[in-house]
Amino acid sequence: MKNRQTHILLFCIVFSQFFFMVSYAQSIDELKAQIEQYQAQGKKNELANSYNQLGKIYWQKNKYKEAVESYEKSLSINIELGNSNAQRIIYQYLGMISLESESYTIAVTYFEKSLEMNKKAGKTQEVISDLYNIAQAYQYQGKYNESITNAQKALDKATETNNMQLIKSCNLMLAENYDKLGNSQKSSEHYSVYNSLTQHLQKEQLANLESQKNQIQSQVNVKDIELRSIKIRWAQYYK
Repeated sequence: MKNRQTHILLFCIVFSQFFFMVSYAQSIDELKAQIEQYQAQGKKNELANSYNQLGKIYWQKNKYKEAVESYEKSLSINIELGNSNAQRIIYQYLGMISLESESYTIAVTYFEKSLEMNKKAGKTQEVISDLYNIAQAYQYQGKYNESITNAQKALDKATETNNMQLIKSCNLMLAENYDKLGNSQKSSEHYSVYNSLTQHLQKEQLANLESQKNQIQSQVNVKDIELRSIKIRWAQYYK
């Protein structure tokens, strides 16, 4: 019986993997067919969107080269259309893909393009994200001074917006960079801030959970009272 269950389980796993592989292949084939259709019809917005979807699928499957090619084609179309919103988002995607594929120099180039556009658009949170990602790419290359410069800029912006999560992340990166450079004093300072914020955020999270628990219990109590009231009314009605 045990062997039979094992065989069934293995069959289910293999079948599910096969199903997703087929679905994945079908999705790509469908998008490629769409792309050919939109190219023939001259529908550039739809064409760019299809390339974005294709890039997303490749990215999810860790096919970084194909993902970059798809997003680059979408980017080229959006530049032609003058769609700056799409451009800055695609630059961020390309930067993230390059980080994941360990193409750190290229990642910096993409993030700097995104940073420039986000500054012009006044997108503060995206600017912080770009600065942090640039710092991360430099850190992975062992360029700790360059990483510190960008992480400090990200920290300054995060402090202006009082984004505790980003402040915490930036302090951790600065602590790591200063540690690599042998500056134990600066590293300790940033680790201290990071640890304090981690504890603060954990307490805040616990307080929120407790508050949610109390709210749920209060709602349950209200419902219980309502049900009891209905039972009493029904009992009175059928006397």
